[in-house]
Amino acid sequence: MQRVKFIRETVSQLLGAAWVAVLLFLVLCFTAWRPLAPGTFAALALAGLLIAWVFERPRLRLVLQGQRLLLGSAVLTVLAICADGWALGLLHPERASLALPAQLGLLLCIAPIAVLLSDPRRMRATVAVFAALAVVHIAVLPMESITGQPFFTWGEDLYPRQSGPLAFQARGLAWQVVYFPGLLMSTFYLAAGLLGEERPGGWTFGPRSWLAASLVWAAALACLQSRSALAGALAASALGLFAFARARSAHVWLALAAVVAGGAALFWFLFSENKSGGGLRAAYVALYFRRALDPEWVWTGRGYTIDADPDMQVPGQQYLVHSHNDFAQVFFTWGLPALLAYLCFWAALVRMAWRSWRAGRYWPTLALVACAPSFLTDLGLHHLQKAAFLAVLAGMAAARAAGEPVPAPLRP
Repeated sequence: MQRVKFIRETVSQLLGAAWVAVLLFLVLCFTAWRPLAPGTFAALALAGLLIAWVFERPRLRLVLQGQRLLLGSAVLTVLAICADGWALGLLHPERASLALPAQLGLLLCIAPIAVLLSDPRRMRATVAVFAALAVVHIAVLPMESITGQPFFTWGEDLYPRQSGPLAFQARGLAWQVVYFPGLLMSTFYLAAGLLGEERPGGWTFGPRSWLAASLVWAAALACLQSRSALAGALAASALGLFAFARARSAHVWLALAAVVAGGAALFWFLFSENKSGGGLRAAYVALYFRRALDPEWVWTGRGYTIDADPDMQVPGQQYLVHSHNDFAQVFFTWGLPALLAYLCFWAALVRMAWRSWRAGRYWPTLALVACAPSFLTDLGLHHLQKAAFLAVLAGMAAARAAGEPVPAPLRP
């Protein structure tokens, strides 16, 4: 009996570790421009659920029961998009050849992520990968932005954009800079938060250590020259300062004022001359919403494609290749049912982050605050890295919620 139990536990650990490794490999090594087969992540989700059912059935039941709203809205989003694609093929056969993107299957991976990362060893290994990625990018992003030489050989060339000593938009491990404000950007918040919970060697975040570490990360992200990424990182730094501070003392208010003033100055320095105004983005968001409300397309959308639609142009404005807003693009691409289901998923995600916050787990909220601006100013679910961020954040937070209660963070 002991031998059978040992073999079962060994097989469980190996299969679970292999599944997590495959997931991380796929989300880090593929993009919308380097796509996977449409059913890749759906098949991976099925494999993960099978492993969980065979070896981690009690934990699977706990996750399914405790995260009904989150998991149900994720499945509903995928089903709504699939149904809209089916209806589009019936009503407009010329668009039926457009395949559903592989990243939709990542929403189905939330449950197996939550179950398989409930194991402390797998969670620590995942956190170690994220921590290593964050440390590497803290060093790499400034070098890329100043020298113009990409550190990683894969991906597109760096985009030239002069802002003082920063001559290029760094991209790090991302295929191009627009993909970084997703899973890669969240690695710092996921790793830092979970390390704070684990407290290796008794260490944990206090307000000073959090502020120092988060501002170093924000400084590295400034080398992306992305307004949404920098704004999100600075907002997370300020919010984390209040979360980890025991009392709202004068020192805390002074630190907050310094973050706000320094962030505003950095924004002006980086983006006062070499970025388009907000009016251009707003005009395209409005255009996509108006076109999405066309009665012919409102229920089905126009179908998924990564190619620009030349008909979508605001008269008298510079041409943008997409709406630069996640929700407008989902509405335009997949129709009203998909948008409503997706909004339900976001509501469930925010609810889970809030419940985690109340339990003393601040990192899901901080990660959402940091990355959410890029969903409002660029694509979201259309990017594999953004969908991966949603799935990994939700899965890791659900894994923690399904485990033993974590004591409130220490605040030295």
